[in-house]
Amino acid sequence: MRIPSLFILAFAALSAVNAFPAARAPQCTTPLTPKAKPNDPHWMQTIKRQGISAYNPNPSTYKVFRNVKHYGAKGDGIHDDTEAINKAISEQNRCGQGCPSSTRSPAVVFFPAGKYRVTGAIIPYYYTQLVGDAKNPPTLVADPSFDGAAIPIFPMVEVLNGGKIKTSNFFKSVRHFKIDLTRAPNSASGLHWQVAQATTLVDVVVNMRQDKDTQQRGMWMENGSGGFMSDLTFNGGKTAMEVGNQQFTVRNVVVKNAQTAVGFQIAQGSGSEVLLDGDVRDVKTFVKATSPSPPSFSGSVLLDNIKFTNVQKGMVDDTGATRLSGGTKTIRQWAQGHKYYDSVGTPASVRGSVNAPNKPAQLLDSSGKIFQRGRTDYADYAANQFASVMDAGAKGDGVTDDTKAIQAFIKKYAGCKILYFDAGTYMVTDTIDIPSGSIVVGEVWSTVIGKPYPRCLLLMVVEIEECPFCSDVGAGHKFADESKPRPVIRVGKPGDKGGAEISDMVFSARSGSAGAIIVEWNAADKPGQKGTAAMWDVHIR
Repeated sequence: MRIPSLFILAFAALSAVNAFPAARAPQCTTPLTPKAKPNDPHWMQTIKRQGISAYNPNPSTYKVFRNVKHYGAKGDGIHDDTEAINKAISEQNRCGQGCPSSTRSPAVVFFPAGKYRVTGAIIPYYYTQLVGDAKNPPTLVADPSFDGAAIPIFPMVEVLNGGKIKTSNFFKSVRHFKIDLTRAPNSASGLHWQVAQATTLVDVVVNMRQDKDTQQRGMWMENGSGGFMSDLTFNGGKTAMEVGNQQFTVRNVVVKNAQTAVGFQIAQGSGSEVLLDGDVRDVKTFVKATSPSPPSFSGSVLLDNIKFTNVQKGMVDDTGATRLSGGTKTIRQWAQGHKYYDSVGTPASVRGSVNAPNKPAQLLDSSGKIFQRGRTDYADYAANQFASVMDAGAKGDGVTDDTKAIQAFIKKYAGCKILYFDAGTYMVTDTIDIPSGSIVVGEVWSTVIGKPYPRCLLLMVVEIEECPFCSDVGAGHKFADESKPRPVIRVGKPGDKGGAEISDMVFSARSGSAGAIIVEWNAADKPGQKGTAAMWDVHIR
């Protein structure tokens, strides 16, 4: 396995104001707890759909949410669903191959539980989320006639000069799927994931052939720039992951019964890799480097808290020499590469055990590993436990000032409903406070933008002394003064310990808002609990 080079973690002449009635007392009086029954459909199938794309050429008719069964997919394992799935993804002139980038045609493509027989590639477009039923993840079954990768990202993006840009393949998410390659040709791959930032791959299981001659790959990525992958399982095949990239973060990956005898193969040109909290069993060689040895920086490796069980060789360098022995033991910390000291300007080369720093208990779980919590899609909540911001009066049309509507909505439902932001672009002119204990869920990166204050119009001078920054067309009245910074989004109050969870949102501010703090996060974890203050697929730009 090759791993990446860095492995870490229109100004309007008039602006409508959405007058919203004063907030009433909360309708709900009990705390928010999961209420979905085991046989209830996933909330994504039944929740009211009214999200929009504010800047799409046809916002009134454009469909953000797409259920593949509404486009003809059967999910019965018999019919060929390839064409129907790709139609659900591509319909309405979306940004596909040859389109450099566009956020005007977002789509969340939902797959109900079932087995979807596919005979060709499924191609997610730009600004697309492919989401399976998290309660019963659907299976994509590759047909014996299948050729290619079950879920490839189109590998190249055309630009005006005819070049190819792999490092701007942004905004894609695939989660909650099983991919079955056991009947596919010997050379098939599960995923071709050549992506850049703002991309996520979560909760995917790839089942491959397990005969000794198999050439199948779970995933391959020849290049790109960034992304996040989590909760991936690869069963069988020759290679689980063959990946190259500028940088990305991977957590909770399970590889079983792969024919390749090497756990990680670090190829020529790799920069640095950190392998953390691993459990390695019955492997001939855990890490094999083909990059030069120190003093070169290429091929730097840090192993931290890696448990070996029946491992023959821990690390083999580019000459074939064993640099870390195997066995059954725990590697507290071992490094190959450059070691820097505060008082020394020139790094020293190191290859061997190093003194590991103590990790604060707050960062660890009960087993001593770094605490982590995977993304949740709230599958154990019922659809009626979600409250829609559009039902509460917000427009999300990229023009209307939705500040009052959103503030009233949050005040009414925070803590007793999941605050659901239907797809849209919500303009706000003052801070949106999200109380501790809230759960906020967007729909394919719903966007909240700090915008110019409605009174700051070039044609209005009545209140000019209240808006001294109107000379800057893009300046927001509340967000303009860099000497008086003000948050667009404020999560909790200073000192709060009630947690908060946000997913699938974009927070931003328009130009001229020099005093905008896009997000001010105050909410700490709930007492005695870890991971209750969390964000997933949230972007600030």
